[in-house]
Amino acid sequence: MSSNMKKIIIIFIIVIAILVCSLSTYAIYAKDSIYNYYLESKGFYLTSDSLGNDLLNTNTLWDGNSIHLSVNNYTSNNNITDYDIRYTISCELLDNVTGTCTFNGTNNSSLNLTLSHNESCFNNLDQVDVSNLNKTDCELGGYTWVNNKVNQDVYFNLNIDNSITDVRVKITLRATSPYQKTLTGIYRLHKAELNTGSLTKSINPNNLYNDLIITNSYNTDKCVRVTFDSSKRVLDDHINIASSLSDNNNYINDFKVLVPGLSNKKISLYNKQNILNDDYNDIDIEESTGCV
Repeated sequence: MSSNMKKIIIIFIIVIAILVCSLSTYAIYAKDSIYNYYLESKGFYLTSDSLGNDLLNTNTLWDGNSIHLSVNNYTSNNNITDYDIRYTISCELLDNVTGTCTFNGTNNSSLNLTLSHNESCFNNLDQVDVSNLNKTDCELGGYTWVNNKVNQDVYFNLNIDNSITDVRVKITLRATSPYQKTLTGIYRLHKAELNTGSLTKSINPNNLYNDLIITNSYNTDKCVRVTFDSSKRVLDDHINIASSLSDNNNYINDFKVLVPGLSNKKISLYNKQNILNDDYNDIDIEESTGCV
């Protein structure tokens, strides 16, 4: 077999492998989307600020204290669950790290919890206080009985050796009643002496997108300019940006974002294509002005 033929076969195998991975990822995404549509048709809305499908969460300013997350019974102002949701939440230390992970000040690595629904009377007619009205009196008075958004705070603590500065934790939430749904998140935590006065970046790679994590270790808010190659990536249109510039095809490739002091900012950049061995060198950050 000639060397040219071998090269063609190798290239063909690589292309097939990329297509198989892409189709597999899409199939899983489609399956999850269909099931989520079914759940929402039943009025079942369960979300979290940091849990999804192995949603990555990076904290490079972790001080060793509790990590909080929110469990919610809604997806929008109009889509709110009107019944209780029972679920189990558990945590697991990854990478063979020895120690314990516990929830809500207990010694348990797993808890059974209930996300209770909440209803109240809403007054959009006059100045009358209707907060104590029951459903019947509310509706008879011409007011509106509504389901309220509920955000349940859950937190976990790690008991690990003080010499460990980097740790990954997997949080798994499994709804058990009245419907089943699983949300997961991976927390990447870095504990170190606080280097006050710097802006740094890190990248969390995913199949369809990359998370840019901007860390502001200053005590004050900072305006940060972000640039990237728009032929490779597309900015998540849900991010709140101060100003932007675009390429000749009207894709944003330069924008500014406000990062609060002593905190991280996560920005999703969606890949336009399968990028093998991506070095992310096109993504750059620098301190700027004009965010306010």
